Amino acid sequence: MRQSFLEGCGQSQLKVWPSSSLADASSVQQHHLTQCKTRAQNTRSGANDDNIKGVLHALLSLGTPLRTDAVFSTLDHAFPKHLHPFTGTRILNALAKESAVSTSLVVLSWHEMNQCELDRYHYNVVINACAKKGTDGDWEKAMLLFSAMQRRNVEADTITYSAAISACGSASDWAKELQLLGLMKQGKVKSDTITFNAGITACETHSRWEKALGLFSRMAKSDFESDVITCSALMTSCGKCGGWENDLQLLGLMAQNKVECDTIACNAGISACEKTAEWEKALQLFTMMAQMQLEGDTISYTAAIGACGNACEWERSLHLLVVMAQSKVESGRITVNSVIGACVKGCRWEKALQLFGMMVWTVAKPDLITFNAVISSCEKSDQWEKALGLLSVLLKSTMEPDIITFNAAISACEKAGAWDKALELFTSIGRRQVQSNTITFSAVLSACEKGGRWEKGLQMLHVMMHDKVEPNSITFNSALSACEKGGVWEKALQLVRAMEQSKTEPVTITVNAAISACAKCSEDR
Repeated sequence: MRQSFLEGCGQSQLKVWPSSSLADASSVQQHHLTQCKTRAQNTRSGANDDNIKGVLHALLSLGTPLRTDAVFSTLDHAFPKHLHPFTGTRILNALAKESAVSTSLVVLSWHEMNQCELDRYHYNVVINACAKKGTDGDWEKAMLLFSAMQRRNVEADTITYSAAISACGSASDWAKELQLLGLMKQGKVKSDTITFNAGITACETHSRWEKALGLFSRMAKSDFESDVITCSALMTSCGKCGGWENDLQLLGLMAQNKVECDTIACNAGISACEKTAEWEKALQLFTMMAQMQLEGDTISYTAAIGACGNACEWERSLHLLVVMAQSKVESGRITVNSVIGACVKGCRWEKALQLFGMMVWTVAKPDLITFNAVISSCEKSDQWEKALGLLSVLLKSTMEPDIITFNAAISACEKAGAWDKALELFTSIGRRQVQSNTITFSAVLSACEKGGRWEKGLQMLHVMMHDKVEPNSITFNSALSACEKGGVWEKALQLVRAMEQSKTEPVTITVNAAISACAKCSEDR
């Protein structure tokens, strides 16, 4: 019974090829020349292009799940005699282009069973295919092949390691990638920029920025020139950890070493500044892009706008949006939402409404985040009628409001003393089966208290307790103020006791409201 050469590879450990097994440069060159001559001679007598195309078609037509015996039978029929390594490499290359990783593995197994010559070119092709496909399990197949090469004393080269490292990177196994880089160093296998880039990218993917910088340092000591891929991966890695200082240093290093920078690298730096609220640094990087004759894209502008928005620099955010339009860079919904968010923080409800109106007539249609932001802007600026108008537009659309939407609208009504509208909105929440929270009840209670409807306020508190929504000091303050205005000191004392039971810390306003309610009762008597 034929046995796959991959069986048992899972338990094997990665090891270093002994330096004695590595041929010197001249013998390797001679070996390559001999192989090239032999392959050229056998191409004329071996399988022609039509034969290879026919075999490839037959293999790809086997379907799933792939049966090993079907692949073996196809190859046995096509190549009843010895198959030359060059022909085997061509078949594996063709399968790799079709991302047929599983089929390639079985073809490799067939080579071994038929005692066909297997060299690193065969393995490299399949390991590379595993790296490019990058789906679950493919990285394990790549590592099995790598282990098989070690067991069979097939010397790995730079291409082998680079492909294996990339395969591990797609599978989130950054530790294995670093182990492979260590093996390269121990085995005196020459690394190159592509190898280091694969390792740095792996560290970037998994936020291991210290390891990424360590590899970059090794790369510099090895006199390998870093390229734009290196620096982009490093900047993204530092950016994920908020290391904007490192990003700025890296941009400086790129300029010193005359490494071409690209938009992706700059975007990583700007995004890092956005996350750490360094809006001035973000704008500095954004300006540097123009100096390097790099055109900003949607990500560049959105990150810079977000950085300014987080710092309440709404004017700068708005200016960037204007520049974005002038530069004919497409502004998506996220970008405009960021500017609206900046206007909300700056209490510029008119600007927020203008942007909202602009979105209605563009491809970037408003979403729930847009509505919530604009309604919140109106609420903070005491524009309760406009807030309700926006809510009405939202309710007529296909979008469903959430509790954030209702809370903003109810808070707007509460500030205006429109207790009846606040109660209407609260009823609407129940009809739409949206879960009310502490903010909702506190706002409705406050609206009732301001409108002199203390009975309604206490009813809301009862509903809140029934729904097991945890009250806070604001909730109790509003309820006690309602009791004070209604002159119901017994209710006020009950609320104080309830407040103690819920372990809510009373504040000065709470105590004053309770005392005032009791004092009014004494005056009435």
